[in-house]
Amino acid sequence: MADTKTSLKCQNIAPISNLVREINSTSLKIGVFANNGSGKTFISRLFRLTENINELVLDSDGKSPTDKIISLGKNNSNFSFSVIDKEGVMKENFKITLNKGEIPIIPKTEYIYHTFNQDYVEENLRALSFDKDSEIEGFILGKINIDLKLEEEELAKVEKEGLELSEQIEKEINTYIQENVSNIQNIKRLGEYKTLEYKTIFNSIDNDQYILSKTFEELIEDYNKVKSVPENLEDIKLIEKPFLDLNLIKEIQSNCLIEHSLSSIAENFKNKIKDKQIFIETGMELLNNSKNSSCPFCEQKIENEALSLIDNYTKYLTDTEAKTIKKFKTYIEIIEQHIETIIYTENINIKRINEFNNYKTKYIPSSENIELEILEVKSIKDELLKLVASINEKLKNIAVSITVSEENKELIEKNQTLLNRKIELNNNEIDLINNKKNKISDENKSIRNEICKSAFNHLVEEHKTNIKSVLKLRNDWKTLNDDIKKKKEQQKVSKRDKVASTIKTVLNYFLTRNIH
Repeated sequence: MADTKTSLKCQNIAPISNLVREINSTSLKIGVFANNGSGKTFISRLFRLTENINELVLDSDGKSPTDKIISLGKNNSNFSFSVIDKEGVMKENFKITLNKGEIPIIPKTEYIYHTFNQDYVEENLRALSFDKDSEIEGFILGKINIDLKLEEEELAKVEKEGLELSEQIEKEINTYIQENVSNIQNIKRLGEYKTLEYKTIFNSIDNDQYILSKTFEELIEDYNKVKSVPENLEDIKLIEKPFLDLNLIKEIQSNCLIEHSLSSIAENFKNKIKDKQIFIETGMELLNNSKNSSCPFCEQKIENEALSLIDNYTKYLTDTEAKTIKKFKTYIEIIEQHIETIIYTENINIKRINEFNNYKTKYIPSSENIELEILEVKSIKDELLKLVASINEKLKNIAVSITVSEENKELIEKNQTLLNRKIELNNNEIDLINNKKNKISDENKSIRNEICKSAFNHLVEEHKTNIKSVLKLRNDWKTLNDDIKKKKEQQKVSKRDKVASTIKTVLNYFLTRNIH
């Protein structure tokens, strides 16, 4: 009785480099047994290609789904299969050629090949959204725990992705700190530096960030300024307040109102004396102190006529009018000196402003927004000049009452108070910047703390999205892991026997059924 001839040829099919087999049998029922990794699955995949003639497409990278069937290091492979029946009639004869990166031409076969390999099982389980439990239905071939394989693979995938992302975040954080923060002198000693550790950053994405007024770059610039402070940099001197006794103004105001009595001495004589009263008074003092009767200026002997004139001088100078005029002239001298002092103080204040601005710009960043007050002295100077004008008006005739306005007095008092208040505020700021300069290490430490806070804010904001992704992956992993544990607990009933029984049924079906 003639045998059925089955011919199989494989070239460069995964682990099979070259295989030619011709089998003579009285039946088409043929079993293939081989060790794991010998190529059974790859041969089954070639038969499955005949089921998916129109379903093969290149992926986005231009790779063909059949590329994995071709042996490593090869660019193409060949497969052929033929069947000749007992009467010598060719019942099947087809050939498949695979080229890398190309969709193969699948010939039309005479038979329909149903291939129940691992690929078939997985694809059909996914397509049917198979709910795996202890009640196994249909055909399940492969490992005993095939129903949990997808979950376990997904669990491993989630765990790997979470670890890789977490490691990448930690690497980027450490790199940033090393390149931008760690090289700053003594910064690692600060408590704020510890907030830059990966775990702290990771656990702080939902916390409030530090409120800072400067960027990281500006803080680095401030740090460099503080480092450049000279060791013997002098203090900025304070500004002295100009002092005017306000009781004097009240006295002037009161005396200007009084109608002083005039001397009986001739008016033309008094006018001569008024213009040079101080000179005459000085000479009289020198003359009184002299032990001889010579003039203290020209050193000539004083004659009777001169002595008579001196008597008149003495009489006038001891008179109330002369004393009153002298008093009012003294008032003018005091006020004019005060005006000069105020102008001098204004100039000194400008100098201190320039010194202060230089210090805060070069050395003390924490004072950079402080501005010293500019002194406005015109108002008080104008009011003082008004007072001088009133006194001069009085000097024209001390017997006439002159009114110094209450407004003039009040404005002088008010403007002096405002002026001294500004000087006091300026001196406070000068004291403060001098203290900062003399304790520059405190300023340095403060800036380094701010640098750490700024770096913390940046790292939290920069990695917030990825950290949230890691947290989600961890939560997904826990949920999935708990689900797998739960299912394994529910699968205490042995599946091994059910799976073995199903495989036995399938094998019996295919190996004992008559093929026509």
